[in-house]
Amino acid sequence: MTCNRCEESRENGARFCPYCGDFLGNGPPPYAPVQRRSYGFIFWAGLVAAVQGMLIMLFQVAAAWTEMGEVLDYLAGESNILYYITPHIETLVTVGDVGLMVIYVLFSMTVTACLAIMLYQAVKRVRESGGDLKALEHTAAFEVPVSLGLFLGFELTMLMIFVSRGGSLDGGGIDIDSPGTIYSLLFASVYEELICRLALIGVPCLAVALLLGRKEGWWRYLLGGAEYERWMFVFILFSAIMFGAAHLDNWGSWKFLPTFGFGILAGYLFVKYGLHASIAAHFINDFLVSSQWAYGNNWMFVLGILAVGFCSLPYLVRYAVLIYEHLKESVSLLGKGKITKDD
Repeated sequence: MTCNRCEESRENGARFCPYCGDFLGNGPPPYAPVQRRSYGFIFWAGLVAAVQGMLIMLFQVAAAWTEMGEVLDYLAGESNILYYITPHIETLVTVGDVGLMVIYVLFSMTVTACLAIMLYQAVKRVRESGGDLKALEHTAAFEVPVSLGLFLGFELTMLMIFVSRGGSLDGGGIDIDSPGTIYSLLFASVYEELICRLALIGVPCLAVALLLGRKEGWWRYLLGGAEYERWMFVFILFSAIMFGAAHLDNWGSWKFLPTFGFGILAGYLFVKYGLHASIAAHFINDFLVSSQWAYGNNWMFVLGILAVGFCSLPYLVRYAVLIYEHLKESVSLLGKGKITKDD
């Protein structure tokens, strides 16, 4: 009590003293104590990277829609193939101009939906945790940009070493200003995830899950997002090998390791979060040149994703430990030569 009339007021049932304004303890307190959360430097650096990555994808999606008229005009009279890999690229069916236009519109809607799903899941996760931002670490909106930024930094370093030792990055040259390139990159970011992640990871994971009696939530094995189990790495590895080998047809041998590495990353994102996460990572990676169409500066998004990688550096050790643990468990599983229900 802060004045000589507080006790009298409290006994009379007042919540506040009319003379000094002090709270007298009758009923609940007028406000709840604020709990301050400490997140640390590593988390804040990763959050900055995640925000940058999502902004880059937002602008890329906008570029895909903005250039739609020019792309559709270009596709008039054109034809292209839908393919499968053996691991060589094999023609499945030839699609005419109307089919290509429909594919471009549908795939633009797909990447837009992927972005919306990631943002929705991130907001939902924070709300369910009572406003704890740390919950974002376990969302695709956080992990796709952070892991992709680290991977692209590693890829750039690897290619610089390769070139410095006399290697040549021949093959696969593209005209980044061509509407055909806009279509091709958007097409690849969605279609390659369908044939390399959905078909080569989702379908066999579903088959194994059903054999193990996992009928509840079966779609998470097919579309990704099921809890990671060690036997899944066999399919992630196979998908990455096929994905890397398929790029040898149109690129040089130097392309295998980067695409193989990306295949491992995309497979991990697919299994942990779902098809929308692997498509988003592929789209962000392939559509970096879209800044040339939208802003006349091909380096804008490239420098942006390098900034994402720089901000993601504090997570490098965490991912290195994660990769080591997964490889150790998977090699052990392969050595046993069997898959059990407990795996």
